Amino acid sequence: MPTMEVEFLKRGGDNRYMNTKQLVAWVLVLGAVNMGLVGLLGLNVVETVLGAGTLLTRVVYMVVGLAGLYKVYVLVGGKK
Repeated sequence: MPTMEVEFLKRGGDNRYMNTKQLVAWVLVLGAVNMGLVGLLGLNVVETVLGAGTLLTRVVYMVVGLAGLYKVYVLVGGKK
């Protein structure tokens, strides 16, 4: 008789690591929340935390942009 852990893993329940879809989803959610705050309150959390115009801020924006491009690729019939 299989253990509960084996049954859990068979059903795809190994949540110790984040897969690509989950990572992209979280990056897009955080980017969307930041843009919502910019539109609603004029508050840019990324620039507040990392500094306006810094290299790290630009990297964060590039990562959000790349996540968006990946999501577009998936939505139009690419890798699922």
